[in-house]
Amino acid sequence: MSETPMTSQPRRWLTIAIGTLALFIIAAYAVSRTHSFQAKYHRYRMEAAWNAMYAEPDTFQDGLVGYTVDHESEKYEFHRGQLVSLGVLRKVQHEFKHINTQSNESQDILRRLQVFGPQLIDFAAPYPSSPEPMKVTVWVDAAHVLEMTQFFKESDIPNYRKRFMTDEENRADN
Repeated sequence: MSETPMTSQPRRWLTIAIGTLALFIIAAYAVSRTHSFQAKYHRYRMEAAWNAMYAEPDTFQDGLVGYTVDHESEKYEFHRGQLVSLGVLRKVQHEFKHINTQSNESQDILRRLQVFGPQLIDFAAPYPSSPEPMKVTVWVDAAHVLEMTQFFKESDIPNYRKRFMTDEENRADN
């Protein structure tokens, strides 16, 4: 008995099945990578808008030098919002019980927050004319929410000055 060669009909179906399977594999890979591509794009655009806000100072009336950040600020907030909707960034707010605004302690906390990334601190909150409990809003990577919460918990203590500030910083306020 001799075997008969495959007819063209089963070969065509086999080719179509292999092609369809390959297409599904490629599509699944592309869909799985879409989130990371979007996250990288919005993070890049957010950081570019942040850098553009503070790239070149403007000279205003009477030689006053400052920054005009309105347009770039809108771009920054848009891309930050996109990162939040993708689940990449999380908003963390904290109202301090023991640290007031307009104090050396509050300035030291803001300096320490810079380690997490300057573009992640929300400075849009009003700065009161008289000292009141400090309120901070930061935007952190989802993986660092616990770390940021721990940072606030460790920093919101009555003896902050003794624990975190150097002797030189303590003398500067007195």
